Amino acid sequence: MKGQNKMTKKLNEPKELKSLSLNDVVTKPQIKDNINKPLVNIHGFISSYFTHTTKFGENTGFKGDFVAISCLDNSVYISSAAFLPNGLTEQILKQLSQGLLEVEFKATIKAISSDKSPYGYAIIADEPETEQRQNRRAALMQRALADAPLLLEKAA
Repeated sequence: MKGQNKMTKKLNEPKELKSLSLNDVVTKPQIKDNINKPLVNIHGFISSYFTHTTKFGENTGFKGDFVAISCLDNSVYISSAAFLPNGLTEQILKQLSQGLLEVEFKATIKAISSDKSPYGYAIIADEPETEQRQNRRAALMQRALADAPLLLEKAA
């Protein structure tokens, strides 16, 4: 339909991946053809992180629940692990390092022109919207321990 916004089209059925990265959602030619345009919207609930060594060096990945939607073709991907662009990874690691926290986030990933990259572009993420949450298990333990004196009092 003429003038129809891409995001108002029906989303494709989710495809489950072992781990999610930008390369799973868009190709290099798609990136080059869409400089300065949104490529992917990603939503995630991160509970932990891990490091992974490849021939390109060490990468940080995240465990949790992730949903990525391609802004180019409305493809939907879900995974329990994700490798995010560097800037976004650094921001989330900073939040996770502040204690036993889980981080819920959403971000839009796009490419910008860059003479410093061999590909001619750099991948960036808009400032993510995040919400820090106390680790669910720690929160449950905290609530249970807070109730313990009341339970002991009732039992006496």
